[in-house]
Amino acid sequence: LVGTVTILAVAATGLTTYITLAMHLRPATGPRRPAGRLRRLWLGAALPMLVVSSLDDLFPALDVMLVGALLGPAEAAIYFAAGRLLALAHFAQYAVHFVNGHAMSLALAGNAEQSVARCLQRATAVSALATLVALGATLAAGPFLLGLFGQNFVHGYAAMCLLAVGLLGRSLAVPAQEYLLLSGRNRVLTRIGAITLAVLAVLCAVLAPAFGLTGAATAAAMAQLLRSLLLIRATRRMGGLLVLPPLRLGRQRFVAAPGGSQ
Repeated sequence: LVGTVTILAVAATGLTTYITLAMHLRPATGPRRPAGRLRRLWLGAALPMLVVSSLDDLFPALDVMLVGALLGPAEAAIYFAAGRLLALAHFAQYAVHFVNGHAMSLALAGNAEQSVARCLQRATAVSALATLVALGATLAAGPFLLGLFGQNFVHGYAAMCLLAVGLLGRSLAVPAQEYLLLSGRNRVLTRIGAITLAVLAVLCAVLAPAFGLTGAATAAAMAQLLRSLLLIRATRRMGGLLVLPPLRLGRQRFVAAPGGSQ
């Protein structure tokens, strides 16, 4: 019943959003439908983004499903609670993603490598700092928050800390993923997402039965770190950009890596 109500609420929210946007955009765009070429262009850009977004959304659900299958529903509930309590860090990363998206799009449209590099590095620094603050606040209250679900949930705190390490690593690659998405490297993002999910499944199947919740959380953290490394490497190899803030060596400032292709 709860699942049905949730699905209906999400569907109603989406329908309401569509109707509201259509009513506000119709005076500006007119009643004309987009031409076939524009429709194909829109679908060609939207469908790959849908695949990438679906793989990204599947990541935090896959380990919970594996924990439920390997360790039982009681342990899965503790693991799910530990992961969901870290949602504040996700909100911080999404906030950076939405704020930085417009500036990144303008920089890419202007074909200004230095602007793209500065935007990417600034967003990476803000994302990491905001995530660190959010994780610190959540972990400080972690035992208390877990105890609200029941005293047996408190032993999931170790798994919560390990999941936090993975989220911190993820924060370093959120702007890199955005850059690859906006620059049309959807196939690369799809491959990275598929590889990461496969690694997560294998590691969780090996570590969870042996070490319980900490093993599953270790598998999730390792998969997140691998995903971040692959995204950072792809950004440097394809765009010639350093994701981390520039280093200062003497009077030189290294912003973009040499050998990058536009």
